[in-house]
Amino acid sequence: KKIGLIDFCKDVGVIPFISNPLDINGLASGRYTAGDPSGGDFTRPNGPFGLRQLEELRPLHTMQDKVAERVQKRVKKEQRDRKDSRGRQSQDEQKDIGGITTTQIAINYVVAKGGVPIVDVTDLSTAEEVVGCLGWALTEEEVDMLDRAATLASM
Repeated sequence: KKIGLIDFCKDVGVIPFISNPLDINGLASGRYTAGDPSGGDFTRPNGPFGLRQLEELRPLHTMQDKVAERVQKRVKKEQRDRKDSRGRQSQDEQKDIGGITTTQIAINYVVAKGGVPIVDVTDLSTAEEVVGCLGWALTEEEVDMLDRAATLASM
C-alpha cells in the first residue's frame, strides 16, 4: 500500500519523506521475525509483535535476508575490483563495509524508491545501522525482489 503512495509521489514530482521506514518499533527492519519473535532480546521471548503478524511478513523478512546476503557479496566484490594497479587499496577502500543488515536493506529500499528516509536515531547501534547504509545502493533487480516480497506480505 505504501509502495503505491511512493510511486504516486514520484509520478507527480513530489519527493516523499518517509518518517518511519522501519515501521512501528522496527517491524519492517527484519529484526523481529516469525523465526525469532524476540529480535534477539532474551528477556522478551515472545517479542513485541504477535506471531500471526510476523507470519504475514515472513515473505518480506525472508527476502530481506536474501537481498542482504546478495548485497554483501556484491559490495565485497566491488571493493576487491577497485584495487589499483599495484594491488593496493586506498585508505577509504581498506575500511571493511561490514555486514549488510536487513535494517540497512529496508532503509536503502526507501532511497531506491525515491523517498528520503527519516530514521529515529536513539542509540549508537541505530546510528551505526544508518552509517552502514552509505557507500552502496540496491540494484533495480534487488528492488524488484523486495517489491514482489512486499506484495506477498500485503504491505
